[in-house]
Amino acid sequence: MHSNTSHLVILSIVAFCSACGGAPPPPPSRAPSTVPPPRAVSAPPSSAVQGGSSDGMTCEDARDQNVEEVTIGASSSPDLSAKDLGAVLNGGQYLEACQVPHDSKVSVCVAVRNGAAIGVTIALDPSDPDLEKCVAAEVRKLSFPSHPRMDVVRTQF
Repeated sequence: MHSNTSHLVILSIVAFCSACGGAPPPPPSRAPSTVPPPRAVSAPPSSAVQGGSSDGMTCEDARDQNVEEVTIGASSSPDLSAKDLGAVLNGGQYLEACQVPHDSKVSVCVAVRNGAAIGVTIALDPSDPDLEKCVAAEVRKLSFPSHPRMDVVRTQF
């Protein structure tokens, strides 16, 4: 009789599982999440000026066209520091020559090699391509510390 009882228990379990479709029970419902949904990536903050103009080669084009080959173990002179290069730009005297309004946001990018600006990009907010080109021309007149390798320096006002 014991054998028939175990068969009945097994059949009952099989029948029960079949009646439920054999699927596992649904997961418990979750409480609403307090994490906000992801937001779309927005444009850079308004303090970051985008675009810009140049009176010749841009800073970005000069950087892209001047790829430097480095030989490990070879001796070379130390690179110029951001402080050395920034000392020329951070005063902003070149903005006065073009009468840039004092409330304009200005972004300056200069590629420098051998003491001269070889690429310049000026971006103003609000944008004014004629003023940007004027400032770029003034920046090209500046003398920078000299080094045979190209360096890029940026500043904002």
